Amino acid sequence: MNIEELREVALTHDKSKRGISGDTLNRHLGNLGQVFTFAAARGATALAGIDLTKLRAKGKKGRGRNARAKLPLEKAAAIFHAPVFNNCAAWDALDTPGTEGQSLIFHCALYFVPMLIFYTGCRREELCGLMVDDVVIDNGDIPYLHIAKNEQRRIKNPQSQRNIPLHPEVLG
Repeated sequence: MNIEELREVALTHDKSKRGISGDTLNRHLGNLGQVFTFAAARGATALAGIDLTKLRAKGKKGRGRNARAKLPLEKAAAIFHAPVFNNCAAWDALDTPGTEGQSLIFHCALYFVPMLIFYTGCRREELCGLMVDDVVIDNGDIPYLHIAKNEQRRIKNPQSQRNIPLHPEVLG
């Protein structure tokens, strides 16, 4: 829709339901703040003095992730009944069931990442951005994943840097 059509739709809604929500506004201001910080670090001094925190909406109701229900165990089990875990048609057809009686399984990201999410609780992006050196299995103690910023990805916040122990079933 173009701007005029969007305005017409907005006029059909109650005044209290129009405009941008506080959470969305805060997210946009946070993103702008990151752009300003990036630019200021590269010499754009005019942006360094702008304080966006005073524009933020008040009264946030809580984090969206806290409102979401956990994945029911039945749905998690359904993931592990997918062809990639049992029998797929080919390495380039991992979502297609293979020939009856075969057990064609390719150990790729589509195989390991859901399993690691289930066992570790890590974010998908954290696992997909792991480097070989981030998987520590020869430390003489408990093998673990080292979640930290690397060449492939950033981490969400400083508290996200951590070591995640690996369950023996994942190693076997």
